[in-house]
Amino acid sequence: MVFRILILSFKFIAMVSAFDDFDQCKDGWPIQPSCSRLIGFGIYTALAVLNLIVACMPRGISYHRVGNLPISFFTAVISKLLLIAVSISFIFYSFYVHQYSHTLMAFASARVVFWIINLSSFIKWRDLPYLPASLAITYSLAVCFDLIPMFAWNEYFTSRTFKNGEFVFYSMDLILTLVVFVSTMCLSTLRSESSSTWSNFSRKISLILPYVWPKKSITLQLRVALCLFLLLFGRLINVALPLYSKWIVDGLAHPETFQYSLIYISTLLKFLQGNGAMGGFLNTLRSYLWIPIQQYTTRELEVELFAHLHSLSLRWHLSRKTGLVLRVMDRGTSSVNSILNYILFNIVPTITDIIIAVVFFFSTFNFYFGGIVLVTMVLYLVVTIYVTEWRTKFRRDMNEKENASSAIATDSLLNYETVKYYGNEMYEVDRFRHAIEWLLQLPVYFTLSGFQRKIAVYSFQLAEWRSNASLALLNFLQNGLIGLGMTAGSVLVAYLITVDQQLTVGDYVLFTTYILQLYAPLNFFGTVYRTIQKSFIDMENMFDLMNEEVDVRDSPNAVEYHPTEGKISVNNLIFAYNENRIVLNGISFEVGSGQSVALVGPSGSGKSTLIRLLFRLFECPEGSVSYDGMDVRHLKLRSLRKQIGIVPQDTVLFNDTIKYNIRFGRPSATDEEIYEAAKAAMIHDKIMSLPEGIRISGFKDSLQVHRKAITALLALAVMACNID
Repeated sequence: MVFRILILSFKFIAMVSAFDDFDQCKDGWPIQPSCSRLIGFGIYTALAVLNLIVACMPRGISYHRVGNLPISFFTAVISKLLLIAVSISFIFYSFYVHQYSHTLMAFASARVVFWIINLSSFIKWRDLPYLPASLAITYSLAVCFDLIPMFAWNEYFTSRTFKNGEFVFYSMDLILTLVVFVSTMCLSTLRSESSSTWSNFSRKISLILPYVWPKKSITLQLRVALCLFLLLFGRLINVALPLYSKWIVDGLAHPETFQYSLIYISTLLKFLQGNGAMGGFLNTLRSYLWIPIQQYTTRELEVELFAHLHSLSLRWHLSRKTGLVLRVMDRGTSSVNSILNYILFNIVPTITDIIIAVVFFFSTFNFYFGGIVLVTMVLYLVVTIYVTEWRTKFRRDMNEKENASSAIATDSLLNYETVKYYGNEMYEVDRFRHAIEWLLQLPVYFTLSGFQRKIAVYSFQLAEWRSNASLALLNFLQNGLIGLGMTAGSVLVAYLITVDQQLTVGDYVLFTTYILQLYAPLNFFGTVYRTIQKSFIDMENMFDLMNEEVDVRDSPNAVEYHPTEGKISVNNLIFAYNENRIVLNGISFEVGSGQSVALVGPSGSGKSTLIRLLFRLFECPEGSVSYDGMDVRHLKLRSLRKQIGIVPQDTVLFNDTIKYNIRFGRPSATDEEIYEAAKAAMIHDKIMSLPEGIRISGFKDSLQVHRKAITALLALAVMACNID
C-alpha cells in the first residue's frame, strides 16, 4: 500500500511539472532547457521506473494469468524496440542541440530499462517463465495509465498536436500496448482454469471453417460472398446516417436553402440499417441468404460426427452413456452455428464499427472525442472479457451437473420397463432429484449458545447464485462505462458549441446519434460474448468426441474376406475388460465348415465376449481369431461382418416398421425377398392381418415374430457361417 501511495505521489508531482513545462511550449517546439524541466525529467523518469518495477514484480496485478504469449506480443516487442531505437537517437540529438522534451526522454529511457529488466527476469525469476501472460498484462496496464493522461496534456498545451514527436511516440506506444493487452486477455487464461474457452482460438476456428465454406456448391459460395458484402455495406451506412442527421439539423437553421432530399436519403438509410443488429432490410436479407449455409454447416457436422461415433469401438460405447453422447452432439452442432453467427455478424461488425468510429472522431473532431470513444470501448471490451472469463468456471460446473442429470434421466427412461417390473419409480425420481441438487457440506461454522453448527449448502444453487451475482456485476460495470463515456462526450461537444463556438448543433446530433448507434450493439455484447463462450465450451466437448481415437480399424494391409471353407479358429485367446477382470484366459478351439458348436457356461463366463471378438468388436490383446486361416486383424471389417449372421440373445429392434427391421440384415433386399423371408418364417399371414401390415411401426407385437423374420431373411443371404 505504501509503495502504491508513493507511485501516486510521484504521478501528481510529475503532472505539476509537466503543466509547467507545456505551458512554456504553446508557441511550438523546440523548448529551451530549464531547472523545472530537468526536475520534471527526473521525477517522471523515477515514476516510470517505479511503474516498471511494479510491472516486473512476479506477483503483479494479473499474477493468475497463465498460458503462452500470443504472436501479437512478440510483434509488439519488436516494434517497440525499433521505436525505442529511434527515440534514443532523438534523445542524443536533443542533448546535442540543447533542445529536448523531458517526458519523451523519460518514456524512451523507461522503455529501455523495462526491456532490459524484462529479458533478464525471464532467466532470474522462477515464476515468470510460467506466467508470461501475467507480465504482459501488468505491463500493458502500467503503460496505459501513463500514456492516456500524457495524451491529454500533449493535446492541450501544444499547438502542433499531430506533428510533434511526443504525439507520434504516444500513439505508436499506446496502439502496440493495446494490441498486447487485448490479445493476451483473450488468448491466455486464468490460473484457476484448466483451459480457457478462448485458448487456441485460431485452431478452433480453423476446425469449423471447412464446414462453413461449401466447397462443392458454387451457389452457396456466392451466398457467403454476398453476405459478407452486405456486412461491409452496413458499416458504410452506419457512418453515413449520423452525417445526414447533422446535415439535416444544420440545414434547418437556413430554411430558405434546405434540401428535402436529405430527409429522403436519411429515411432510406434508416430503412436499410434498421434498429440495431437484428432489424433492417440489409440484416433481414443477410439472414435469409445465410439459412442454406447454416443448414449446410449443421448437416456436414452432424453427418461426420455420427459416422465417427459408428467408427468407434464397442468398448468405447459401453463405457459411455448414450444420453450424454447425444446431448453433447446436439449441443456441439448448434454451438458451431451460434459461434459463426455471433462472430461474423455481431463481434466482427461491432469491432469494425468501433475502429471506424475512433478514426472518424479523431479526423472529424479532435483528440478528445476519439480518445473518449477509444478508452470507453476498450475498457468496455476488457471488462466484459475479464469478468466473463472469471465467470467461466460457474458455467462449466453447471454444464457438468446438467449433463449428469440428463444422462440419469435418459438412462432411466430407456429402462422404463425394468423400473416398472421392480416398482422403483420413486427410487428413480429420488436419484434424479439428488443429481440436480448435489448436496455439498461446506465447512462453515458459527456459534449459537455455545454450540458450533455446520451449514449444508446446495452446490448447484450456490453456483447459480454466483453466476447470477457476477452477471449483475458485469451489467453494472458495462452500463457505468457507457454512461460515463456518453456523459463526457456530450458535455464536451456542448461546451465546444456554446463557449468556443467551434461546432454546430448538427455536430451535437452527429455525436449523440453516432455514439448511441455505436453503443446499441454493445448493450448485447456481454450476452453475445457469454453465448460465444458457452458455445466454445459445447464445441470443445463435441470436438473431444471427434478426436476420440478409433482403436478397432482396418490395418493398412487388410484384404477383403471371401470365405472358402468357412472354418473358424480360436488360438490361445486372452481377453480382459480391465486389469482386475480377466474374462477369457487361453481359450482355443476350431469350428469346421457346417459344424454346430454350443458355448455353455454361467453368466459372465465370456460367451458374449467371445462372440464380440469373432466380430472383432474388440481387439485381441493376446492370441488370435482366424477365418479360413486368415487372422481377423488382417481382414477388412466390413467384408468380414457382412459374411456373418447373428441372432443376438437380447433382441434390440429399431423403432421403425416391421419391414425396416426385416430388411436391416441386408439393406439391398427387395420387397419380394422380404415377403419370402416372412413366409419362410411362417409369420407372413400374422403380419398381413395387422392394421397396416408390414408397414406397421412400434414394438407392441411379439418380439419373437421379428426374430423369426430376421432369421429367415439372413438365411436367404450368402453367409460364411451361422453363429447362435
